[in-house]
Amino acid sequence: SAELGVRTAVASGRDRGRRGLADVHHSVRDAFTYVGRRWRQSLQLRVVTTTMLLGLFVVSILGGVLHEQIAGGLENDRLATAKYESLNLTNQAQNRWDNSTSTSVDDLDQSARDIMSGILTEPGPQPGRYVVMNRSAGNDSDSVLTSLRSGALDITAVSPELQAAVSASPERQQTQMSEVTLDGEQLPAVIVGSVVEVPNAGPYDLYFIY
Repeated sequence: SAELGVRTAVASGRDRGRRGLADVHHSVRDAFTYVGRRWRQSLQLRVVTTTMLLGLFVVSILGGVLHEQIAGGLENDRLATAKYESLNLTNQAQNRWDNSTSTSVDDLDQSARDIMSGILTEPGPQPGRYVVMNRSAGNDSDSVLTSLRSGALDITAVSPELQAAVSASPERQQTQMSEVTLDGEQLPAVIVGSVVEVPNAGPYDLYFIY
């Protein structure tokens, strides 16, 4: 009799479970039926729902466009700031060279190091600007100065295309959006190239990497 009671309880539980699932199924079906009937019968419901969905779609599109515009604006601001700062630093370096009395290679190298450390290098352990000084491609002077860099990045961070553009138009700033590897990590960068005229040593490229 005890076993029979257990079986009866289990069967009763199964029946209640089935009835519960059936009730849920009927409730869901009735809800869909009601919504479908209301959708067919109510013009206002269709208009409101359609308007709401179209509004959500438009908002999502406008949000994406606005995000792109903001990102583009920030990129343009970053580029403009880099160009302005690089031009100012290049002019300071050129002014120092114009007033230099160095003639020997050793003295010119020392002057270049002083300009790099005193003017071009950004202070601090984690600078946001790196500078490379490298002999220009068309420089045929007999005096050859040592290439310099302000930090971890050297001339290999500058693409051959940008170097060629600087060589072709040394009187103009040249810019490029690129990527550099710093501490094993690929980072986006703005690189600005310009040229200074070193007395008794000819033109040298300056590359500012932000």
